[in-house]
Amino acid sequence: MKHKFLITTLACLVLSASCLVNVANAGIITVDDWHLTTDNNGGLRQLINYPDVFLAVAKDNKFNSIDEYEIMAGFRQMTTAEAVNLFPGNGSPGTTNILSYHNQGGWSGYVWEGLTRTQFIYSDSISTGNYKHAGNYEAHNNTGGFTITTNSFAGFVLIKDDSLLNPIAAPEPSTVAIFALGLMGLASRRFKKKA
Repeated sequence: MKHKFLITTLACLVLSASCLVNVANAGIITVDDWHLTTDNNGGLRQLINYPDVFLAVAKDNKFNSIDEYEIMAGFRQMTTAEAVNLFPGNGSPGTTNILSYHNQGGWSGYVWEGLTRTQFIYSDSISTGNYKHAGNYEAHNNTGGFTITTNSFAGFVLIKDDSLLNPIAAPEPSTVAIFALGLMGLASRRFKKKA
């Protein structure tokens, strides 16, 4: 009986430790840490032809693929598939051909605060390689060739998402650790009753 208890305890400790290790390896970059608000658009440009879509500018033109970027409440990152479905291509009759973020908000071409910024990325840009180019028309759905080593990251393509105004929180790793400790206590109690 003691052998089973020790195995159960060890398994619970490993589970708890693995939760804490994952927290140490990946962090969250808060909105205040990544979102640039100094241009004339406040770093968040609403597309004229697509009022639910916004381009959020990043402070740095280097994308960090290890950490997770926090997105503003009420928004989520658009996917490549959503862009293909929403934007018709390189422009279409009936839409105003406005450039996404080139020479806008005080930018000089693609440059703001000394950094070149051309690539607004989707939630799946790392896997698809697609992004919204700052110099393409609003109606253009995507451009290929995004890689995390490109130093022309401009920010994110966001879409309004009212369901995110009151998100259901995922359990914190510390909650998982407390749950594991509770399981250890129950296992210990059960083994004591059998002994």
